Amino acid sequence: MEAFCKITEYKFTPDLVLEPIKSIEENKTENSEQKLELLRSLLKVINIEMTDRETLNGTSFERDILLTEDVIHKYYSMIKKLKTTYTSDILTCLHVNSVLKQKFPAINMLRQILKCNNFKLKPVVITLGYSGNIKLVKRYFKIIDTLYFVSSSPSGTLNSISPCK
Repeated sequence: MEAFCKITEYKFTPDLVLEPIKSIEENKTENSEQKLELLRSLLKVINIEMTDRETLNGTSFERDILLTEDVIHKYYSMIKKLKTTYTSDILTCLHVNSVLKQKFPAINMLRQILKCNNFKLKPVVITLGYSGNIKLVKRYFKIIDTLYFVSSSPSGTLNSISPCK
């Protein structure tokens, strides 16, 4: 015998087997593992290997890598995977028109995903000197773990809260 719920339009059968609901802690750890795996795949595109949080802390790379068309194309082919874990309400890099609206879409995507995983993408500018009247600079990014600085602060208080759920 089948029952039909008109409000939600779902069919319920007597042999319906309910799975046990996972605890909140299990969901949080599972979600954070998914986030770290997605972050790993983003970093692999720019040839950065991430084994754990400690190895990623302090890693630096050239800014020009994120400006190439190949990297931008690979990042935006990953949007569907990213939307399964992150919401586009908060992350503008997951919007449909972000490639058209943003000046540096790959930098924005990596920065926003790192921020959701409690990392910060810090710009570093190194001056190489002058060529005539033109200043020569080399631009890098350095990845900083914000959880490391919170735990090592003398007061032990949380300085920043991740906006991503």
